[in-house]
Amino acid sequence: MSCNVYESLGRRLWDCREELKLSREAFAGKCEISPQFLAEIEHGRKGISVETLYKICTAFSISADYLVFGKPNMNLGSPANRLLDEVPNENMEEYMTIIGMINALVKKSEE
Repeated sequence: MSCNVYESLGRRLWDCREELKLSREAFAGKCEISPQFLAEIEHGRKGISVETLYKICTAFSISADYLVFGKPNMNLGSPANRLLDEVPNENMEEYMTIIGMINALVKKSEE
């Protein structure tokens, strides 16, 4: 990758972190990387591995397409997604059933 690609990805990552109103330390901690490494990425001095990209995207519900290619399909962790992130996998089916029932009730009340 060229430096320009690193700079673009780093800038988009910085923008996401700022939008989330997180310090470099808080953001890095959630992604399991060091704040120093995050700074190097944000400044375009270092690239990232697929593993690091995955950690960043899953930790904050950020689109990999947005970070890598700049496509505006960015989801900065909606409140619903943040709640679902806390649900243990073994309970996900029950949570999705409840959400579906709530959605149906809301649609019915709007009719």
